[in-house]
Amino acid sequence: MRGIFAYIREPKLSGRGGVLFDRGMQMLDLMQDLAGPFVEVKSMISRDIWGEPGADDNAFALLRTHEGVTAQLHASATWWRETFRLELGFEDGYIWLDGLTGAAGRMGPEMLITARISRDETGRPRPNPEEQIREFTADNAMALELADFLHAVRGRGPARVGTSQQAFDAMNIVQRIYADDTAWQPGEIRAAE
Repeated sequence: MRGIFAYIREPKLSGRGGVLFDRGMQMLDLMQDLAGPFVEVKSMISRDIWGEPGADDNAFALLRTHEGVTAQLHASATWWRETFRLELGFEDGYIWLDGLTGAAGRMGPEMLITARISRDETGRPRPNPEEQIREFTADNAMALELADFLHAVRGRGPARVGTSQQAFDAMNIVQRIYADDTAWQPGEIRAAE
């Protein structure tokens, strides 16, 4: 699994936690939801180019679950192309989620790209398999989350998305990523003014 999250951070409009805490947590939440909790963390964090103490502009993490699923994350505020991409690789194919509809169109159209492995006559995988691309234009994430919340409030079952446990798990892995880089000097994380 590989996740890339890049956006051009505007310090006056963003939170003061840096790119990983401010926005990369969304990608980590999705990665943990798909792979399970990460138990092993290795990371490197780079300083903030705007000079804000405790803020980062690039975070690199290698993660592993108990089951051995490995993941790589790069959250960046310096990569000029705003990007949201999650790549899942399997023995017989891959699935990529590229773009983020709800990001005011800044991260490109939301597409689901899938491909199955294609082998040559000797059984070796061919490069560049035929891909199936499905584009999503509707931004209905908030409506789905609200419906799930109302379902739980009305006593029809527990909340499935956006739970306090999921929020805790995402913040916990972010904290562990920061903590793993012994050269990183965190500062006070403050809300945007």
